[in-house]
Amino acid sequence: MRNAANAISNITIHHAYSDAESFVARYRNVGKFEALCKECPQYGASWACPPFIEGTQIDFTPYQRVMLIGFQTFIKRNSLCPSKTPEELSERSKEISTHVRLMIDPILLSIERDTVASRLFLPGSCNFCAPKECTRPKRASCRYPNLMRSSLESVGFNVSLASEELLQLHLSWPKDLRLPPFLTFLAAYFLVGSNQTVDLSELADLFA
Repeated sequence: MRNAANAISNITIHHAYSDAESFVARYRNVGKFEALCKECPQYGASWACPPFIEGTQIDFTPYQRVMLIGFQTFIKRNSLCPSKTPEELSERSKEISTHVRLMIDPILLSIERDTVASRLFLPGSCNFCAPKECTRPKRASCRYPNLMRSSLESVGFNVSLASEELLQLHLSWPKDLRLPPFLTFLAAYFLVGSNQTVDLSELADLFA
């Protein structure tokens, strides 16, 4: 991960609260986004991704509030040179993603444990089995059910729209064999209290 660490100039944290009912109504469209998920090689290959087994679907009605968090990860200018192949670009992007996730996921999970009756959604794909493959294709139980969390997009949320409207962050993607100037990783806590808050000081200290 040394190359990934050297590719990042800095990471800034952005967050916003929303009423949970409004958040679900505005940004969730399960049919639309599961159709997009079907185009991904992870579809049916990860316990964190669709299709979800009957009885494991999430009921959002108990939640009153949402905190959306964006980790805007800026790429150094000398790392924006074009890759030679799409595969090389994908690998570079994956290395940066994995590096960031190794930093933030443990803290996000710790915050969830300290936040009463909260439910965490982590950014992107589940990485906890890596470098091994997920057990789902072998129809075996999840190795880390206490750690595994789905992403917002995997349960039908339009993360691009939510990020733009609530955080004023535009999501950018690799294009023309180049990394974008920044990558954004989105997480969220669903909260049962209408005035409940989440303490992000540990994350703020990490990137101070």
